Amino acid sequence: MAQNRKTEESPHALNGKPPTPVNPPTKKEAPTTETTKKSNVNNKQVRERIALLLAKLYQGREDCWLMQPADEVSPHSQSADTAISAHDIAKLHLTGATGLGVYPGLDDGSCIFAVIDLDNKPERPNPIIRAQVKNICKELRKHGLDHRVCTSQSGRGYHIAVYFAEFVPAWLVRNVLTAICRTANVPNVEVFPKQDELSPGQVGSAVRLPLFRKSRFVDPRNGWKELDALECLWSVELVGREKLV
Repeated sequence: MAQNRKTEESPHALNGKPPTPVNPPTKKEAPTTETTKKSNVNNKQVRERIALLLAKLYQGREDCWLMQPADEVSPHSQSADTAISAHDIAKLHLTGATGLGVYPGLDDGSCIFAVIDLDNKPERPNPIIRAQVKNICKELRKHGLDHRVCTSQSGRGYHIAVYFAEFVPAWLVRNVLTAICRTANVPNVEVFPKQDELSPGQVGSAVRLPLFRKSRFVDPRNGWKELDALECLWSVELVGREKLV
C-alpha cells in the first residue's frame, strides 16, 4: 500500500510505520525578498531553505546514499542508517564539498519521485537533446504532470523530475513515464527508479540531487533561462496517484 508524503525533515515512514499527511510548504521554506537571489546557494539562509525542499522532494532509501567528494571523479555508494537530511544537503551538497544522490526505489516497490534522464556525453553527443526535452515536457503538461527540468552536473545532460503526493508503485510510474517518452518520440531514455521492483538485498540505481557542480534548474520554454532554485522547488505541485491511471 502506498504511504503518504512525510513533510518533516526527518526520514519518511517505512516498514509499516504510520504515514504522515501531506502539508503545503511551510512559511520557513517559502521564498522571501531576501532569499530569492537566483541560485545563490552561497547565502546560508537560501542554502538551508533549498536543502529543506530537496530533502522533502527527493526522498529515497534510508540504508544507502550516493556520495561523490568534489575531488573524486566517480561517485560511490555509502551505507547509512538514516535518509539524507536537509542538514547533509546544506552542509555537503550545496556547498560543493560532496555531491549526494538518492536511491529512489524502496523495498516495497514504491517511490515518491521519478526522474527522466537524458544523456549527452562527449563520447556519445546528442545534438537534438533540447528538442527531446521540450517534447517530453509538452507531453507531461498534456497529462497534467507538473515537473522540473535541471541540467546534469556536467551541464550537458538533462533531468526531468516529477514529484508525487504519496508513495506510488515504481512499475506504474515507469510505465506512465516511458509511454510519455515514446509518445514524445524519445524512446531510449532512462527512467528512475530503473527497476519495477527490487529483489532481496538490492538497492537499485541512484539519481544525483540537483544543484551540484553545473547542475541548475532551467526553463525550456523561456530560452533555457536559469531559474531561481528556491522558487522553482517551492512552487512544485505534487502529482496525485489518480493522474497516473
